[in-house]
Amino acid sequence: MKYLIALPLAALAFAASANAQTSKTVTVEKPKGTATKTVTRENGNVTVDAVATRASDGATATHHRERTKTEDGVSGSGSQTGFNGKTRSYEYDRVRTEDGFTPPGPPSTSRAAPMNMTPLAARPRRAVKPAVRCCAMASRCITAPAM
Repeated sequence: MKYLIALPLAALAFAASANAQTSKTVTVEKPKGTATKTVTRENGNVTVDAVATRASDGATATHHRERTKTEDGVSGSGSQTGFNGKTRSYEYDRVRTEDGFTPPGPPSTSRAAPMNMTPLAARPRRAVKPAVRCCAMASRCITAPAM
């Protein structure tokens, strides 16, 4: 009987703690500099703030990122400033589909090269050169087909 009462209470406590805001800060100090990263999670939303300071000249680099759950997917944004002062930023929206997530609009630029989707049977074969096995004396060289 005790378990029948305790089990639902434990489930409620776990559900309440899953929706609560949690924050974690990590600081790393090394001879070359100091870095601090703070991650805050609340109801599936994530915010990440990071700062790195170089010990030699005191220059700082920062990074800020946010990810927010929406009713039909995920949206996010971020910005980054390097030690040299250059700044870049980005934004994205992803829509949930039956097969996973699909970003709306034209495909984004990617560093990856396009995949060659030609079936193996349709690709032309390369000519194979015979392998040459050579011993110390030039008169004893043997040519054998490559395996």
